[in-house]
Amino acid sequence: MFNLQTHPKENTYSFAFSLYYIYKLQQTVIITVHFEKGKAAIQAVISQETESYYEQDFNAWKSTYLQSPAFRKFGYWEGYAEKVASNIGFESLVEEKKKQFDANETL
Repeated sequence: MFNLQTHPKENTYSFAFSLYYIYKLQQTVIITVHFEKGKAAIQAVISQETESYYEQDFNAWKSTYLQSPAFRKFGYWEGYAEKVASNIGFESLVEEKKKQFDANETL
């Protein structure tokens, strides 16, 4: 153990390191908490999207997507004449899916 009167420099370094360690530990805990909250939020949206799709609730399903021209969806399906499909902008997907929901063809 250092005596503050005989080794003030060493105690200052030790104290500064301890504060730095506590600060970094706090950052790690905060990042972990935010990550877990974000993960739970993403899982909730995925669950809501799936549930609303199977329940044939078009508006609830639609609310789980980014409704913007920035929306992009690309898919590849083996066994179909049109193997590659894409939607650029959310409106093109809405038109396609609205027809499926109305015709009860989502399942």
